[in-house]
Amino acid sequence: MSWLRKILERRGEHGPEQRPRQPLPPRPPEWSLTVADLMQEMMDGKRESVGSPEVDWAREYERSQVPQGARFPRKGDVYQLKRDIEAEYLTSWATPYTGGGMTTPLAGERFWVHSEAAELEPIGVHVLAVDYEELERRVVAAEERGNFNYTGFHFYFDTVSLNRDFDLVASGFDGGEK
Repeated sequence: MSWLRKILERRGEHGPEQRPRQPLPPRPPEWSLTVADLMQEMMDGKRESVGSPEVDWAREYERSQVPQGARFPRKGDVYQLKRDIEAEYLTSWATPYTGGGMTTPLAGERFWVHSEAAELEPIGVHVLAVDYEELERRVVAAEERGNFNYTGFHFYFDTVSLNRDFDLVASGFDGGEK
């Protein structure tokens, strides 16, 4: 999934050898595709690739779906689940591979935003469980955890879900004391 991370990361400043990006054409008024929709179309063979401007339009569309007044997540925020939800987790490896699967984090479990978001108003963030080892044992198969190349797991939650399914219970958390 490193290809997805590259698509979703904020584009940095262009260096001296790079030409500035051309302005994007405006998003079509009827546009309603998300980044996930574009990826699914590619997996279904409807697209050969996914790139600009469609990804930019998808991100803009997703941001437009965040309710007015919603709080955007920040590094150090701790969120607690209000109810059990079905969620996808991602596993990281010391190889060019990302795995993962579906699981059910339980009401009361807490997650923290461990790194700075790439944007001021992110459409989602990567989070770690506050009780990392406990959740890891429940979610990630023992054979994966024991693999020499396994480096951990995390979740990606979108901003709408963080505002709907979680309570913000702390800010400034650094992964230390629970």
